[in-house]
Amino acid sequence: ASDLLDRASQLAGQADDSLGHENNHQNEHASQKVKPLFGECAGGIALEGIDTDSAEDRAKEVAAEILTRLPDSRLVFAGIPKGPVRDGLTRDFERAGIAADRLAIFPRLALPEYHRLFNTVDLALDATPYSGGTTTCDTLWMGVPVITLPGTRSVSRSAASILATVGLSDWIAASPEDYVRLAVKHAGDRALIAELRRTLRERMRRSPLMDELQFARDVEDAYRRMWRTWCGSEAM
Repeated sequence: ASDLLDRASQLAGQADDSLGHENNHQNEHASQKVKPLFGECAGGIALEGIDTDSAEDRAKEVAAEILTRLPDSRLVFAGIPKGPVRDGLTRDFERAGIAADRLAIFPRLALPEYHRLFNTVDLALDATPYSGGTTTCDTLWMGVPVITLPGTRSVSRSAASILATVGLSDWIAASPEDYVRLAVKHAGDRALIAELRRTLRERMRRSPLMDELQFARDVEDAYRRMWRTWCGSEAM
């Protein structure tokens, strides 16, 4: 028991150190300024694209349908170097009737450039079947709302959990058709997108999503309950 307590104290100290590193990471994120709604400056609507490393062909078809329904829109991708993957992505959209000049494709970017890229985006399309986690938080932090389509497995539901936590459950689609409907609907509501642009960062700060200390306490409580359950089980 003494060894367990000593180890628990060591882990608690490591957790405090981790929170310090996380605060530094937050400070770096906080230095990135959210600019006014992109469409208000340049016209049209800019969408952040799906992750091509995890996207199914169906996801690309859905994105193409959204672009077709929003003829003044363009799709922005990051993390795709020049080469076969980028060429294949462009061909897939061209086959779906989307011209290459409506795709803005960037390679992997340094963190400051990556954050600035969000200032050219109005709303984001979450990947499927592998949903976003850190990238979803980055996107919301930069004032860009996200549309997601959760599946049945945990790997497809992370963005939905994040959106629900910050009060954006109405950005969670129930089907591919609903995903398209939501994208078209929200893209047309410029006042809503502009309001989210101004308020999403503060909403994140006030949500359980960024309450690291409470999260740590909840995890500790879960560990204690699991330990007590195990101690009272037949395994002893």
